[in-house]
Amino acid sequence: MKQPKKVLACVDQSPYADYVADYSAWAAERFSLPLELLHIIDRHQETATSDDHSGAIGFDAQENLLNRLTEEEGERSRAIREQGRLFLNELKKRCEQREGIAVDVRQRYGQLLQTLDEEQQDVALYVLGRRGKSASQTQRDLGRQLFNRRHAARPIDA
Repeated sequence: MKQPKKVLACVDQSPYADYVADYSAWAAERFSLPLELLHIIDRHQETATSDDHSGAIGFDAQENLLNRLTEEEGERSRAIREQGRLFLNELKKRCEQREGIAVDVRQRYGQLLQTLDEEQQDVALYVLGRRGKSASQTQRDLGRQLFNRRHAARPIDA
């Protein structure tokens, strides 16, 4: 049996996430569709720690450094996932205040466009914020994730 289509709300931990959740819940209620809140954790290589590891010397220094860096990355990853889980649960509670909609949450590592492509057949409506978490740091308005790519210009089937 084919799963019913859904409203997919792509949220990040920006001040705009509440608006995305509210509009998504309204649309899910209006169209009698389930709602999924999706938080994508984007791995940026440029967000390394500020520690200087260039002067590591000594016996087994390379192996010890690699082990320490791996442990630090694991701790950072766990903290980011937990922060995202708490964030999604708060948005879920907000959306569940509307009667008659089923709300699910999902968090994953990846890229937004790839995820939207993968989800396309199961989604009736995408809801994205106008600006994301990085909006306060950049002068870009709409489109950092979507409209800078040729692929995003094609229509997405509903």
